[in-house]
Amino acid sequence: MDVLKQQARQMLDQCDRLQEKGLIYQNQPISLRECMSSEWLYFLLSLTDVGVLSTKEVAFLRDTLGMLYTIPQLHRLYVTEQLGSLEFRRKVPRSVQEFVRMDLLNKLNDKTSTFGQLAVNFFKLLGQSFIAADSSGDTASQIRRLTDYGTNLQDFLNRHSVNAILKQSDISGLAEDTPGKDAGKGPHREVDFARIDEILQELNALTGLENVKEEINSLVNLLRINHMRKERGLPQVSTSIHMVFSGNPGTGKTTVARMLAEIYYNLGVLKKNLLVEADRSALVSGYVGQTAIKSREVITSALDGVLFIDEAYTLTANKGQNDFGQEAVDTLLKMMEDNRDRLVVIVAGYSDLMEEFLESNPGLKSRFTKFIQFADYTPKQLTEIFTSMCTKQQFTISAKAKKAVLAWFENRVAEHPANFANAREARNLYENAIVRQANRLAGKKKITDEQLMRIEDVDIASPPQSE
Repeated sequence: MDVLKQQARQMLDQCDRLQEKGLIYQNQPISLRECMSSEWLYFLLSLTDVGVLSTKEVAFLRDTLGMLYTIPQLHRLYVTEQLGSLEFRRKVPRSVQEFVRMDLLNKLNDKTSTFGQLAVNFFKLLGQSFIAADSSGDTASQIRRLTDYGTNLQDFLNRHSVNAILKQSDISGLAEDTPGKDAGKGPHREVDFARIDEILQELNALTGLENVKEEINSLVNLLRINHMRKERGLPQVSTSIHMVFSGNPGTGKTTVARMLAEIYYNLGVLKKNLLVEADRSALVSGYVGQTAIKSREVITSALDGVLFIDEAYTLTANKGQNDFGQEAVDTLLKMMEDNRDRLVVIVAGYSDLMEEFLESNPGLKSRFTKFIQFADYTPKQLTEIFTSMCTKQQFTISAKAKKAVLAWFENRVAEHPANFANAREARNLYENAIVRQANRLAGKKKITDEQLMRIEDVDIASPPQSE
């Protein structure tokens, strides 16, 4: 246990070193150390049965990772973060992504590093130690979850050609990068039409977004036919794969961008299943000459994948003397031109502001010719999203509660305040309902399983009043 505790401390110290010197995970609300620590907790909770920990497992969190939580607090976290969902199990932790990004940046400078592999190995070792801390439960299912999660992380490393064979306990190699030769390209990859169909099924199963689904399905059909033409030696149809996503917050733009990145990868359009998310703060510096360097770093990290720029209009909104947003745009356009076959860029933001963004520069308008509009959700669709969140965590909703939810969204959509956030409204209402249900049940002496998993109308808060 002491060895594992020491390794955890070394991993977190490495987060500090990489963030300080490596130009990764910049301008974030929390440190990379805090990000990794919280992702360890989420990962371990995902191994449990419905987020209920034993006293031995809670002691493991306390003694090994210094995490002081009660059993009810951990269960509540499991529910609110949907740690038992398929979506969570497929998600690669942000800390692992950042360590891999450091490996890729080193690779550009003719160095070889294994930060990504070390992070993945520690996740596996941590999971094994957590399961071993209490062998009285269903360890078989926990081991299966750990195996699936570890396989997903290892596949992520393989796709980025940064995997390396290391001992799980080999943490001593964290301190320094070692110069070396390029790790090389991954193996030849066939177009995976089966996986593409799976992604399209996931897309088509999303609530609403009908025109988005139509646009993406049409694009994929065109790319499929282009692939067939290429295989048969026929001329290919020219099509733009850079995109503008227009719409209000919470309408699924980032979710669809992630799906599109994986589609491009499985179609062979891009070499990596990679989506790099950026905004103004990631691209623009406050000093003369620094913005081009900063932007180039971010764009380079997205090569062979997709660069997703949210609120892209902020790059050109301020025309003041000390604003360097235009420098970021100029750098972006040049790198898009120089890397036509290695980079797809998706810019996103409010519809009217994105129009102004494209009008601000002739180069932008010529590069982005494909537009997809993300409409606001209706009250009925928001109710479906809320219900889906409940169903994923095995909650049932009473008929009165469902009416209360619909009324809540009808009120919010009618008022449509400036801070209206579409699907995020559904998540906020869901999380609030879980807390209200917990407060309602906490005073009862006997609580049935049905009561634990049932949302009543009293658990639905009144709509906030607009000022």
